Amino acid sequence: MQQGVASLFLGPEAALNISANQAGYQGTLPKDFILSGHSAGGGLATIAAGDYLADLGANPNHLRGVVMFDGVASNATAFGAAITNLKTLNIPDYVVAAPPQPWNAFGGTTNQLVSLYPGQFVGVEIVNGSHVDSILGGNPLVDFAAQLLTGFSPPGATAAVYTLSSGWINDLWAGATPASPIYGIYGPTGGYVTPGGQAIILGPASGIVLPV
Repeated sequence: MQQGVASLFLGPEAALNISANQAGYQGTLPKDFILSGHSAGGGLATIAAGDYLADLGANPNHLRGVVMFDGVASNATAFGAAITNLKTLNIPDYVVAAPPQPWNAFGGTTNQLVSLYPGQFVGVEIVNGSHVDSILGGNPLVDFAAQLLTGFSPPGATAAVYTLSSGWINDLWAGATPASPIYGIYGPTGGYVTPGGQAIILGPASGIVLPV
């Protein structure tokens, strides 16, 4: 699947544009893009990003970055290879994570991401967060059922996820970095300060800069 996703962004992107048009998008998609996903979709986004870069050949790169929402990769070897490809071109991979719990494979992918970027910013863990923090708000019954399975999300956690991720994504588009941000929050005063571990207040919720 990740190879199929990667192939959509290569060449003239005909299939990708047809899909976007059928979903209601008007016109041609911009060439530059960011990949994102929740849970296994986050792992998929990272590995697809790595496959895209591996298949570029002489084509120019249009990938700005990857943002995972409590991402989980079932294949640690493939995930590590993807990060190697991303690091070669200095393309960031960030995560808004929940604390280790069964639904995020006890934080395995988050821990691997931290280990592959020593001394660099990779994301924030929501204090007492739930694996479904990022997807709540569509339907109260679905939200309740999801939290029965994964644990209840603390007040303000979903808004905190949106605040963090939207700021990072806007910085990826602007070419800003965690050390010199424009829109994103990477530490208590805005920018990232190594080695991480600082608390960030995000309304009623809070986060801790990885590694925790």
